[in-house]
Amino acid sequence: MRCRDPHTGDRGTSVMIESKESILRHEYSEEFDQLRKNRMVVSYFKYGRASDNYPLLVDSIANAKIRIQKFEETGNLEYLLDASNQLMLEYMFPRHPKAHFEAKDGTDNLVGDPVKQWGTDHDRP
Repeated sequence: MRCRDPHTGDRGTSVMIESKESILRHEYSEEFDQLRKNRMVVSYFKYGRASDNYPLLVDSIANAKIRIQKFEETGNLEYLLDASNQLMLEYMFPRHPKAHFEAKDGTDNLVGDPVKQWGTDHDRP
């Protein structure tokens, strides 16, 4: 398919359009999700229903930060699963008084230098 390249602005550039399923095969981890879900089931039996604990009794953002710090100290990937679950629980049971969802357009940039910002593959550092 030939169309305007959204990154360079060039017209007539050939752009490969992948299906959502194709993209998710290499851009998403089903294993990560399954491991997260397993921990949610264990937590249900250890601590009870999430809705009974969040947001009043447990601070999910503080717990996510602790788990990220633990990951940075140890490299244990399980802490990332736990942090993700805590962030999901904040999404489900927000403690933040102004919690809302507003889709962003990418102006809140990542720390780093994503490959799409380099232009072409041969521009990589």
